[in-house]
Amino acid sequence: MRRAWLPLLSLLVACPPKGEVLDDTGETVPYDPNDNDGDGVTVGDGDCDDDDPGVYPGADEIPYDGADQDCDGQDSLDADKDGFDALWFGGDDCDDDDPEINPGATEVCGDGIDRDCSGDPDDGSTDADSDGFVSWACTDGDDCDDGDSAVQPNRDVSVPGDYSTVVAAVAAVCSGSTVTVSAGTYSGAIDAAGKAISLVGEAGAASTVLLGDGTGSVITLGNANGASLVSGVSIRGGDASYGGGVYCTGSCTIEDSIFTGNAGAFGGGVALVDADFSVASCSFSGNTAQEGAGLYVHSSIGSVSDVVLADMAATRGGGGASVWFSEVDFSGITAQDLSAPQGGGLFLYLHEGQVASSTFDDCSADLGGGVWSREASLDLSGNSFHSNYSQWGGAGYYCWDSTITNLESNTFTGSGLGDYDGNGYPSANDCDDYTSTPCLDVGCRGCYGC
Repeated sequence: MRRAWLPLLSLLVACPPKGEVLDDTGETVPYDPNDNDGDGVTVGDGDCDDDDPGVYPGADEIPYDGADQDCDGQDSLDADKDGFDALWFGGDDCDDDDPEINPGATEVCGDGIDRDCSGDPDDGSTDADSDGFVSWACTDGDDCDDGDSAVQPNRDVSVPGDYSTVVAAVAAVCSGSTVTVSAGTYSGAIDAAGKAISLVGEAGAASTVLLGDGTGSVITLGNANGASLVSGVSIRGGDASYGGGVYCTGSCTIEDSIFTGNAGAFGGGVALVDADFSVASCSFSGNTAQEGAGLYVHSSIGSVSDVVLADMAATRGGGGASVWFSEVDFSGITAQDLSAPQGGGLFLYLHEGQVASSTFDDCSADLGGGVWSREASLDLSGNSFHSNYSQWGGAGYYCWDSTITNLESNTFTGSGLGDYDGNGYPSANDCDDYTSTPCLDVGCRGCYGC
């Protein structure tokens, strides 16, 4: 019997004394018939729920709970109280926990935070150095150093007039600028990555030398919103994994320049990777590489025209140039005294394009003294092959699983094969029996020309 009364006794203990009520903090206060819940606000003063001491004008609103604690007529959809409702409840605040993030906030480019809820964290106009140019961290910005007001885009500077070194001049400009270099020899690694600039030797390549220190590319270009230009310089002494002389990604033009005495694993003179490029009227000699002693091209589209490739060797492929997974047109090439195990002159793998109006002289390889191709689609026309050598096949050209779309107007003189099986090939092969498309059949493994 005694136990049956315990719950009732507990309820009696929890109730406030007669004539008192619990307020919103749980404290007992005198009962006011005009303030039924004891929150200190009557219905006449705006209490929209006089039975709930936690509901009255001025109460802390609990966002998203469907209740109107502060009696303003609605639930709060603005947890961070920045004046913008949460995106997920029909508003436009993309982060309702941070009052600094809302559609009215100022974007800070480069921090990875979409402060103005536009969907682009870098669509602002940050100008930290107050030089009038928007940081290139912003989507449409072009100031490549927003911490230094002296570094700006669209400048024309000279060496040694404005800066004593080419390295310093390039560091002081951004995209749209031109660095003009007077005759002389200038040392140091030139980093123009991310800058679409023009680097021009005023007196021409024979008089303007850019000298590397053997620890990297002499010039690094590309990854910019625009095209870069290198013109009228002689580039020497570079040594890098990619492009001892020049390494370019993105859009670049290299013209009227000389590359000699450079080294690289891929591209002794120039490496072009993921590039849209033009190399014209340049000379490459005395460069070395595993792939492409003169040029190495990978996953790129471009042209090589009126270029001399001479006196170079690659330890794997392409004494003159090595091309992989690219679309490249070669025209007006002079390839002389080049060597590599495959493709003494040109090594072309999964390549599409042309080799036209070019000369291959005294180039040698185990396969393809002048040109080696595999799984390529090649227009090979109007070329002269003279005194090239191949140990195993194709003293002039060698195609493997390739399609030769045009083989017109080529001449072969004095080319020969080595004595690879004891039978002895003649010093020059008769090419009269070759049709214009000897390798259309993709099963034509080991098909070769003279």
